[in-house]
Amino acid sequence: MMEKKTNLKKLDPAQLSLLCAQWAMILKTGILLYDGADILVSTYENTSEQALFERIAGALEEGQPFYEALESTGRFPKYMIEMVRIAERTGNLDVVLDSLSKYYKKEALRNENIQNAIFYPVTLVVMMSVVIAILVVKVIPVFMQVFRNMGVSLDGSTQTILSAGIFVGYAVMVFAILLSVFAIVVIAM
Repeated sequence: MMEKKTNLKKLDPAQLSLLCAQWAMILKTGILLYDGADILVSTYENTSEQALFERIAGALEEGQPFYEALESTGRFPKYMIEMVRIAERTGNLDVVLDSLSKYYKKEALRNENIQNAIFYPVTLVVMMSVVIAILVVKVIPVFMQVFRNMGVSLDGSTQTILSAGIFVGYAVMVFAILLSVFAIVVIAM
């Protein structure tokens, strides 16, 4: 078995869905795996995935099973490799690849929905924090300056409320920044 390349980034579910669908279509048309690998090498020529398909094609030409060719790239998830291994042994590779394509398509859609579910509230919190920041940094100091210029002194409770408002405003801004960073990290994963 070839050495694994674990330093490469795993393919995302949308890419896996497309690749499984392509392999399933190749097998359903009666094209042999290594010929199909050559077709995909030429299809992905001059793209970032060309080396991936060249590695798979090379492994297949050496006589390795398809699951080992996938595993040797270090770019495919263990689940997919094991399903392909079982499918090769049972003779259902095209059916399993088609099912894997549907599975990874659903996973990609679920990931997209999760990202959208996180993005919308985070956007609202960021917008709210911008409004609060403007109030705390620009508006409240203007009102305090107007009161000072008019010679009006604020009583203790009013001063306490303004100070508490400023403190809460800064706290909300810090919270919004931390929430935004957290959301960016989650979305990037």
